[in-house]
Amino acid sequence: MGRIAELPPDVVSKIAAGEVIERPASVVKELIENSIDASATEIRVYIDDGGKELIRVKDNGEGILSEDVELAFRRHATSKISNLDDIKSLKSLGFRGEALPSIAEISKVELITRARGEEKGTRALLEGGKLVRREKGFFPEGTSISVRSLFYNFPLRRRLLKSASAEWSRALKVAIAYILAFPSIKFFIYKDGKLFLASGKSVEETLREIFGEGFLRGKRDIFFEKGGYIVSGSISILPEGAGELFIVINGRPVRDKLIKKAIIDALSIPPGRFPVRGFITLRLPPSLLDQNVHPAKLEIRFLEPQRVYSIVKSAIMGAFSMEETLIESPERYVSITPAVEKGKGSASLSLRESLFDYEIFKAPKRSKIKVLARSSRGYFIAESPDGIVVVDPHAVAERLIFEKLKSMRSVVQLVMSIPIQLDLYTASILREKIGFFREIGFDIEEFGKNVYILRGVPSPISELGIDWHEVIRSLLKEGSFELSKAWADLACRAAPKLGAVESIEELQSLLDELAEFGEFELCPHGRALTYLISYEEIERWMKR
Repeated sequence: MGRIAELPPDVVSKIAAGEVIERPASVVKELIENSIDASATEIRVYIDDGGKELIRVKDNGEGILSEDVELAFRRHATSKISNLDDIKSLKSLGFRGEALPSIAEISKVELITRARGEEKGTRALLEGGKLVRREKGFFPEGTSISVRSLFYNFPLRRRLLKSASAEWSRALKVAIAYILAFPSIKFFIYKDGKLFLASGKSVEETLREIFGEGFLRGKRDIFFEKGGYIVSGSISILPEGAGELFIVINGRPVRDKLIKKAIIDALSIPPGRFPVRGFITLRLPPSLLDQNVHPAKLEIRFLEPQRVYSIVKSAIMGAFSMEETLIESPERYVSITPAVEKGKGSASLSLRESLFDYEIFKAPKRSKIKVLARSSRGYFIAESPDGIVVVDPHAVAERLIFEKLKSMRSVVQLVMSIPIQLDLYTASILREKIGFFREIGFDIEEFGKNVYILRGVPSPISELGIDWHEVIRSLLKEGSFELSKAWADLACRAAPKLGAVESIEELQSLLDELAEFGEFELCPHGRALTYLISYEEIERWMKR
């Protein structure tokens, strides 16, 4: 008997479903796309328990003909294309006929629909991809699809889902992307039965609802058209941390490194940062785009990537003056000139510069590691009983602050409370995680719509001149909801950057203080505090 066997159909269908549907956000994406393709002008999205128990998408679109209801749940059955050439001129969001069969395969689905022109509609119930009930009825025009108990028959995948708040945040982000991509459609997003977000009467009103008032004051609007390509959108630049950019190509929210690269190069953003917030849309002829390169259609491939890069870069440069970039602060947007200094942030060592370009100081005799000198690049040279030591002051300070945060769980009240204005998406996460923030030392409470008041901060970092607004946003952005990770991220932000520690006395004090907590080789993020060159190694170099 051969070793290769054809998999049973039920196994094949579950594997295929798992490729298209990864989590509740995937269901939200596919159902919203179906509603958009059905020419809906109003879409309502209901998400309960982060989507694990219920996702319902209801629209006023064209509906599904009664005779097509069962066919809609068969794999590779679609109304969008009839042959391979149709993909080259595709204008719809869906086309593979995989979404509904995949969703039905791993959940319990209720479909209620009535097509335009039909007197009666259809209600169908499916469990695990199998039709269990079908009936006619007087239903409103359009379609409502309810997805319950996601992955109920796929227990491993269900156990891998995150918390309800984490899955809700992902699903909300997906919904926001389509709200931005289709401003002409009225969206209503419900969380656990309550209205959470409604798109505005205008694009500006929607942007205010999603990103906050500060975004409107500092945003740059983009519009650029050339050779069949149209770039539009609104973005702003944050002073610190990572931004949140929604990329929409031909109406489809996607992940795309080429678009990000064009923005980074246009604004001369230093390596390791992407402080861009907002959304950017690109329209181009469908024939110049391959939309069939990802199971969930989250990525695309351009036939003219260099042209896309050049056009997007030109669009961004046209929207931003290179002598002036608007930077967001907690209270307002302020103008910074120049936008970004080209080349700044480079830490490469030129041949003319020596790491050991330093002056000799008399070191205090209080520590096993005795600091001797500071190099031109901000590192310090020290001596230990085992040899010569190169010290990274940022890593040392980061480790020290981390240990203090772990051992000193006390709160220092601020002299003046700080209002924290957040966008809708970030505020929803903080609302869910406010207990965690209090646990790590922040005295914070909700004050109004998307506004929180910060009254107290962790005592070990209370006097380090930190931008608390940015710290809160960064923790939310990075998803730092484990104590050790949150402490590590706080310590990294609070620690002086490489080059900021200027005297050997300052570093010696940090080393002495750290010694009280124990001996450490690494900072909380795994970087070395020191590099030892042993006397034995030096003697081999010197041929002693």
